[in-house]
Amino acid sequence: MDDTPAAVLATTATARPAPSGPRPDRTTAAGTPLTRGARGTGRIRLPAGAAVRVRAVCPGWVLLGTALVAARAPLPLGPYAPGGGHGPYGTGTLAPYAPLVALLCVAGVLAAVAATARALPHLPARPVVLLAACALAWHPPVAAWLTTGVRGPLYALAVALLTAALVRGVAYGRLLGPRTAVAAGLLAACAAGVRHDAAGFTAAYPLVVLLRLPRGHPAALLRAGAAYAVAVGLPWCAAPLWRRAADGAWGAEGVPRAGSAVVPLLACAVLGLALTRGGRGRRLAGALLWQAERPYVRGVLTVAVGCAVALSAAARPDAAPGPALAPAPCVGTERPAEVFTAYAHRLGLARSTVVLAAPEGTPSAGRVRVMALVDEAGDGAGGGPRDDGHGHAPTRTVAHTGGRTDPRVAAAYAAHDMRALRRHVLERVRPEFVRVDAGLARTTGLTPDRLAAHGYHRLLREHGGGDYVHRGALTTAERLPELRRWARATAQRLSSADRRESTCG
Repeated sequence: MDDTPAAVLATTATARPAPSGPRPDRTTAAGTPLTRGARGTGRIRLPAGAAVRVRAVCPGWVLLGTALVAARAPLPLGPYAPGGGHGPYGTGTLAPYAPLVALLCVAGVLAAVAATARALPHLPARPVVLLAACALAWHPPVAAWLTTGVRGPLYALAVALLTAALVRGVAYGRLLGPRTAVAAGLLAACAAGVRHDAAGFTAAYPLVVLLRLPRGHPAALLRAGAAYAVAVGLPWCAAPLWRRAADGAWGAEGVPRAGSAVVPLLACAVLGLALTRGGRGRRLAGALLWQAERPYVRGVLTVAVGCAVALSAAARPDAAPGPALAPAPCVGTERPAEVFTAYAHRLGLARSTVVLAAPEGTPSAGRVRVMALVDEAGDGAGGGPRDDGHGHAPTRTVAHTGGRTDPRVAAAYAAHDMRALRRHVLERVRPEFVRVDAGLARTTGLTPDRLAAHGYHRLLREHGGGDYVHRGALTTAERLPELRRWARATAQRLSSADRRESTCG
């Protein structure tokens, strides 16, 4: 789950309550968007605090906001509405338009599939589009990825259009045409801008050109190469310049991790070999393309794919009809919020905050607001100060791509100052609940002894750490043993259920 719908987030600031009694939290929930930290790593979320202004530089939201402003479309207010006109798109949120954009992108993907099929005479367009639509809708995680936010649908649309442009260029002999080169360059740059680990798609057009290198056309080859280089290079150069002008920092959030371009490069290689007729590339791919044109081979492949789909559908477990804390489809991201929501309900807390290490970010659920400190790679990030939503509090701009961040937590990780991070979490934020494991305790110093010294009682011991509750959230002394018994019973039930159910498909 990937994007932040608002370019600027503003929420109400919270007065710091006394540590003795239950601490009411009057802030609005931070919501579900996930983002990257100030160093370009880490899924994070905002708790209450001082005002902060953050710009989202995700290309999907930037293009959507620019299009809405150009069309003079209203930006409705909502839980993510920026206050005081701080955002580049005025006062409002882009979130209500996200489902519409996602549906348009999915329609564009199917249109690109149809255009690709029409370019190949041996493929009927309508059955291919119908098969593609069924394939996209069959797997729920894929359907959710294509209809949630803007990043996923825009990425899928860019890759589908890039494939259509390459196939049509080869089929109609326009591979070296300037329109094909520019279109391929812009689409590859768009895919790499939406997902930085998709930078390998920029090699698709050069690879196809090299595999089908026409002889006797050096001038056309040079023109196509120059047009493609300009089409790819201009967006890549304009993005950091725009961010520098908007936020005053260059940053390194867009640098992909090592090896992240391997899969796109392999996809480009397979695409280029599939488009090649004869030649050395076809002979090298003989293991894959051996007798692929024979009718009986197609029948064998059809039967094999049908059997695989049938076996997959038969082996798929049914949804558990049990209690509210039944295993979720993605246990690592959904269950923590559900568990701590149950904690808060049993303690009678209207609002509460939980600090934990969330590998892929944990959605805030109802009365619980989540502050994630580390990501799956162990990189630091967190949630932090916010605006009051009315422009009354002073704001600061945080240079960042794709979402929101906590300047204090990000600065503490950047400076390797875990003492400042602990002081911010335990003394300023003071969450009602804390979940630590061995890695988080070792990295941040949030050890059991230090948590106990700040008034936290252990609820559950697991994974070298456990769940803790602040003494201010306990109205009576009897609540603690009751909550401990419930936590142990729930953890045992969920652990046994995890062994029977799959997690993230």
